[in-house]
Formats: sequence, structure tokens, C-alpha cells
Amino acid sequence: MSSASFDPRELTAFVDGELDLPQQLALEERLAQEPALAARVDEIRQMRELVRGQASYHRAPAALRQRLLSSEKADAVLPPPSQPHSVLATSRAGLGWGLALLLAIAWGVSSLRPATQDPVLRDLVASHVRASMGERLIDVPSSDRHTVKPWLSSRLDYSPPVLDAAGPAVLAGARVDYAAGRPVAVLVYRQHQHVIDVFVWPAQEADSGVSVSSRDGLNVAHRVHGGMAWWAVSDIQPEELPALLSALGRAPAGMGDRGR
Repeated sequence: MSSASFDPRELTAFVDGELDLPQQLALEERLAQEPALAARVDEIRQMRELVRGQASYHRAPAALRQRLLSSEKADAVLPPPSQPHSVLATSRAGLGWGLALLLAIAWGVSSLRPATQDPVLRDLVASHVRASMGERLIDVPSSDRHTVKPWLSSRLDYSPPVLDAAGPAVLAGARVDYAAGRPVAVLVYRQHQHVIDVFVWPAQEADSGVSVSSRDGLNVAHRVHGGMAWWAVSDIQPEELPALLSALGRAPAGMGDRGR
């Protein structure tokens, strides 16, 4: 199936995180194999971010709220059904309540939706979940960075930094996955019984501190350091992730290169 034949509504639902897990995993697999389809998804994401960043949002005026309240009070005292205009009054009541309900639903949806729906964060969590389910956790199993780093460098357009261990976390291997619109390195560490996926790719942003968030029951830490974006995804305690990324960010100079 070509990307041109793909239902654009399904692509939009994918970008908005509205597909169920099997559909999302199937589409992510196609994105990794079809650059044209991945480009269409990136276009949708860019358009959404453009609208979100530049669209004008306006609070409903106080006069509208007052009109709704006035309509509610007026409709609270309805004439008996036997009066000729009872149908009209009931219709007014239904219209007023319908409008109020519509506004309440719109407010509720906007208040429950996260302020930012980071598509990168969604991609990384989906990758971790998919890999943890046993489909493909590790492509190159090794605790030796001298084995893992050349393997990754031969399959990517950059050479990621790799450390054998970062604090209590020990390198178990690596894989190449697709996230942020590109193939990326995933360093797989184990800390006791926990698996930690560390995604790393070149970044243009300035160095930043570690930020921690959560999605779908998983904890995610992010930082930019040494020209690389670092993301750690795991079910370990969130306070343990910053130390891990800080340790990885202290990789000696020259261990990671943007290009080859």
C-alpha cells in the first residue's frame, strides 16, 4: 500500500494520539519503512504546531454567561403543558440547556487536554512499550560500548555516545528505532529488574538541565548536552532518571559525533 492511498484522517488521528495501541504500532512500523508517509506525518505535526502557536484564542465574554444564566432562570418557570405556547417554551428551554451543555463540554475538553501534547514524547513511550512487550528490545546485545557504538554508527548518520554503565544502570545492548521523524539510537540499560531505554540523537538546542515528566504510567527524563538530545524512558522512580542522564552526559569528548 502506498502512502498516497493512506487515509489522511487516520494520519491525523495518529498525530493526535487517538488511535488504539494496535493501530498505532502498525502505523509506526510503516513510518519506519516508508519515508514518504513519515514526511506526511511530519507535515501534519508542523501544521498543528503552527496553528497552536499562532492561532488566536478568546475567552467567552461575560455577557454570554449572563445570557445563559438569564435563560436558565426564565426557563425554570415554564407554563403548564396545556397552554398553547408550552411547546415553544419547552423548545427554548432545550435550546438554552443544549447551548450551555455544549459550552460546558468544550470547556471540559480544553481543561482536560494537556497543555502540550509532545509528539516526540509519545513516539518514545510507544517505542519503549512496543520493545518491552517483546517485539524487539535489543538488536545488538552487549555490555561493551566498543561493540555497541560501532554497530550503531554503521546504521545511523551520526555516532552516538555510549557508556558501559551509568551509576547503577548497566548497558545491556542497543537498537535502532524511529522517533522524532528520524532513525535514532536507543541504548538499553538495566537497573536491577528494570529496563531503561535511552534515546539519543543530535540536537541544535543549547545545553539544558534535566526535566522529568510522565506519560501512560512511565517516567521520562530529557536533557540536551554536548550537542545531543537525551531521553530516558522507564518505569523506575522518576527521581532516579536525572542521575542517569547526568552520568551519560558526562561521556568523554569525542565519544559521540553528529555525522560520519
